[in-house]
Amino acid sequence: MLTKSPFWITGGILFVIALVLLHVLTSRTPPPTFDQVVKAFDKWTTESEKQQSSEVHETAPKGQPSAKDASTESQRQLPLHDADIYVNLSQSMRGFVAVSNANSRISPGSNYRRVLETLADRMSTRGGYTVRKYRFSQHSDVPDISYFLEPAHYTDSPVPLAQVLGQWVLPAFDSNRLTLVVSDMVASGTATAGPGPDASACFRELKRNHPQAKILLLGFRSAYDGAYRASALACLNRQFEVSANQSLPGSGRPFYMMVIAPDASSLKYLWDSVLAQLGGRASFDPSGNPLPWETGPADNTPGYNFIQINRRQGDSDIPRRFYSILALSNEVTVRFRWRTNKDSDDDPSLASIVDPSRLDLRVDALYFDRSANVLPAPRDLLRVKPFADGDKNNVVFEYSLQPPTGHPWAVYRVSVRPGAGNLQLGPRLLAWSSNDDCTPASAKTTLKLNLLGEALDSSFTQDTVFDEQYIAIRRD
Repeated sequence: MLTKSPFWITGGILFVIALVLLHVLTSRTPPPTFDQVVKAFDKWTTESEKQQSSEVHETAPKGQPSAKDASTESQRQLPLHDADIYVNLSQSMRGFVAVSNANSRISPGSNYRRVLETLADRMSTRGGYTVRKYRFSQHSDVPDISYFLEPAHYTDSPVPLAQVLGQWVLPAFDSNRLTLVVSDMVASGTATAGPGPDASACFRELKRNHPQAKILLLGFRSAYDGAYRASALACLNRQFEVSANQSLPGSGRPFYMMVIAPDASSLKYLWDSVLAQLGGRASFDPSGNPLPWETGPADNTPGYNFIQINRRQGDSDIPRRFYSILALSNEVTVRFRWRTNKDSDDDPSLASIVDPSRLDLRVDALYFDRSANVLPAPRDLLRVKPFADGDKNNVVFEYSLQPPTGHPWAVYRVSVRPGAGNLQLGPRLLAWSSNDDCTPASAKTTLKLNLLGEALDSSFTQDTVFDEQYIAIRRD
């Protein structure tokens, strides 16, 4: 045994040397590049969002899509080919189609009729949709779009939008069907007349059960000739005649088309193939972004250097993204200025931020090893707080940053949302809204349309991520 010991000792030494060499070679593997880290972060967040969406659908109430439906929604390659159209046939809408009658007191022609006819034609010939058509008061398919062009069919009592959404639209909504609602939207943001949810509750339910859903509200003006029954409390049920001509800009009585799509791709396809040709005078996109904001280091940032500042602009369906890379040896405080160079005059259809210091900034954090594998990281390594109030167009936030420990990279994503109650409706929607409908002069506006806009904002826009800031930190 003693004569064999040198052999075992030599073998053990060689084994230890091999382990040391392997460790040296492995430790010299270069860390991942910033692009590799960002791509890995994007992949991880995309998979996390899909998982969250699946969890929502797994726990959805009876009648809602399953996780399989959610997967289908995220993986759809082809446009949707099914759509439901709901048209308000209340007596307050009859004047839109009466203007084409020989007895009309104003010149023939109704933009309302043109929009419905163009919608039906393009959805079948250009969009390739199979369309089902309903009146607000009953859920039975009418035979043809011409049914909605006959004044004699406009006999319904007022039906609140919330009742249509809660009773017909939401129970049938899934990832394979579009919904279009045509109405004058009078007092549509208020509660139903009887038991049942209000519009805000319906929109929250839609957002909760279908996180990818998109809503677009298009506004039109049309000639109108007929009776109108007031809905404002000060003059409830007062009836008077309205004669509105559509020949001049801003004239005519408003009506609207609310589009509810299961995701951004289906809404884009509908827009390109159908909606863009309808000639809407106004639009309101609560599931899109508010006025654009951007970020960069504040002027009073301490004297160390950023390795790189890179901004990438996504399309309208993707949050704007901003990238910063820092090399740190210890904890530092960095100030970033968030600002917008736009105001409501640049795009009056977009909502704006009321108080920039109340922006909702949420942090996700990850470590990356030398192979760009994802590892969990504590979020409190980046702390964000308002530093100084600016004006309505800018604010400075202070970021406390720490270098990674035991890993080559730490990456933080700061997701920016408007925040609860921190949105101002776009001036165009406000201009189309009024507080009463007691006189013929009020026919140019829509009673309490602002409440519908606020209901949509509180359910969609205030929780929409409109900017993402990626901060990658490596130890110096």
